[in-house]
Amino acid sequence: MIYRDLSIVIYLSMTNRELEQIAILLQGKHRPTYNPAVDPSEHIVVTNVDKVVFTGSKMRHKLYRWHTGYPGGLKEVPAWRMHENHPERILAKAVAGMLPKNRLRKHRLSRLRLFFGDVRWRSFPQGTLPHS
Repeated sequence: MIYRDLSIVIYLSMTNRELEQIAILLQGKHRPTYNPAVDPSEHIVVTNVDKVVFTGSKMRHKLYRWHTGYPGGLKEVPAWRMHENHPERILAKAVAGMLPKNRLRKHRLSRLRLFFGDVRWRSFPQGTLPHS
């Protein structure tokens, strides 16, 4: 059985500096045995994801864009609407942008768990991790 580390991150307000720390934890750069080719297999649990903060007027002007793959399929959603409907996607996209673009990226992002509000961790049995 493989035992993995579990880091619980509880923030009162999410800013870019805290998101950088999450990306560093996902990569394992905080360990003395850091190797960029090896995934440290550490789970990161983030609570209070609905408290994401934008500075300046980014909440009104920032757009999240993606393409569906069909002709004319460019979709745009403003940050304020994304914050109302899916605040966890804002945080996941921000952390994904801070990770290196390589084969381990998707694997590292699968170890990031995002939850709304406070989660009572003592209610889970030892060694289990709730799914988001």
